[in-house]
Amino acid sequence: MRKVILICNFFAAVFVCLAGTYSAHASASSNAVNGSRAQNRVLFIVASSKVHGDSDIPASVSFGEVVNAWDVFHAAGIAVDFVSPDGGPVPLLDSYIEDRLEPRLQDKRIMDGLQNTAKPEQVDAARYRAVYYVGGSNAMYGVPESQKLQQIAMHVYERNNGVVSAVCHGTAGIVNLKLSDGQHLIRGKAITGYPEAYEDQESAYFKEFPFLIGQTVKAHGGDFRVQEQDQSHIEVDGRVVTGQNYDSTIKVAEAVVKILASAAQSPAAQEVNKAMQTMMRAFEASDASIAWEVLRKDGVVLGYASASGKVVAQSTAEWAKGFQGKPAADEAQRHRRFEILDVAENGALVKVFLDYPSWKGVDYLALSKIDGKWMIVSKTWSAQGESMNAAAANIERQAVNAVALKFIQAYQLEDGIALMSEAFHPDGKMLGYAPKSASIDVVSGVDFAGRMTGVAADEHLRARRFEILDITQNAALVKATMDYPSWLGTDYLALAKISGEWKIISKSWSGVVKAASSKTTN
Repeated sequence: MRKVILICNFFAAVFVCLAGTYSAHASASSNAVNGSRAQNRVLFIVASSKVHGDSDIPASVSFGEVVNAWDVFHAAGIAVDFVSPDGGPVPLLDSYIEDRLEPRLQDKRIMDGLQNTAKPEQVDAARYRAVYYVGGSNAMYGVPESQKLQQIAMHVYERNNGVVSAVCHGTAGIVNLKLSDGQHLIRGKAITGYPEAYEDQESAYFKEFPFLIGQTVKAHGGDFRVQEQDQSHIEVDGRVVTGQNYDSTIKVAEAVVKILASAAQSPAAQEVNKAMQTMMRAFEASDASIAWEVLRKDGVVLGYASASGKVVAQSTAEWAKGFQGKPAADEAQRHRRFEILDVAENGALVKVFLDYPSWKGVDYLALSKIDGKWMIVSKTWSAQGESMNAAAANIERQAVNAVALKFIQAYQLEDGIALMSEAFHPDGKMLGYAPKSASIDVVSGVDFAGRMTGVAADEHLRARRFEILDITQNAALVKATMDYPSWLGTDYLALAKISGEWKIISKSWSGVVKAASSKTTN
């Protein structure tokens, strides 16, 4: 295989002519709500630049990084469209085309796309479930600074709950992406790409680079990881997939397909996503009538108010009185996005990011499947804290882990009241849908702790485990799985940092009966 990845021998390279009549591959943007029209498509983002910076050094799209990924997506039944900063044909250098791939220059399906890339303003982002930033030397120019391309990518990620992926120098395209709250997408995430250490730093092309990939990833809060120079290596962090080099292309595409397939194969996740789309519309319109489609009126809204030093709780009916019936005056400046953190058989947990002119916060929404429909039963809110470095985040994680462990151990003691009282704030709430009463059963934290008065007769058959799903400076979310002989339950524990100590302020439970039982398990 030619070492096309190292960007060498540019002056001897020959351009492959990409002539052809221009036609857009995507329709004009629409007003689709929250990506509800997202289809089984991926958008390849390629660069238009024919040279490096202000020089006359030829630059190119990596043909192999197009073809190898295209083949994976095509085999999975995922359609591919192309976009570039300028639209129209993009450059391909002969040195970027492996001998084995030369016949693919006659592949009309791919070449039509490369000859007729859409302009960003012609792309309807609501159509796509993923974006894929193609590498090649020209990926350093035009794409990273394109605000229109950034908007497309973040619409796919935030509104469509889609995937952002990149390979080799394509990672340059994602270093400037920002979430709606203003934070860089790569912040806190494991990222790879072609590192400057593997470049020919004495060559003229390198001196034209406007920035360095590894250095910029780190500067924007990412964890830049690389392996040996010629080793295939990818990083998958949530819905962000990156590959180190050309040889990583297939693995990147396969990882994207796996994520999309996982989402597509989970009817429950699709239904939860649908419920959240409705709730997002309610926020946007400030319309309680829309919210009630997916929000239980007997649910609970609670959070820790640092100003008063108290855990504040109210019913969802009381909370919804704040909806004005029309969009807020500053709605255009309000940004929201959500991530589905977990979906169990009858329970789910969603994290909502709220970035308003006067408020930045995080909501944890617990959902239960009630009479076949996913409904929001609780909302736990917190203000968005300052960012944490790795050392600080590790300390907080250990503290949250200790609280969750106390929660589990309290069940195993003859008198677990004291231990549960240490873990659970007395003003917190335990809640879940009780089928017998067809209502949300709400118990105070102090009353719940008071139930820890003995060990169950079948305790030796009961298994419990927990995992930390999310943690910020002020809030955290833990999932506890309760696997009992007659009950398989899921507890979502929302924690708040109160006077320097982590406390559980909400426990939302759901589950399924494994065998006939007359008791309700908490």
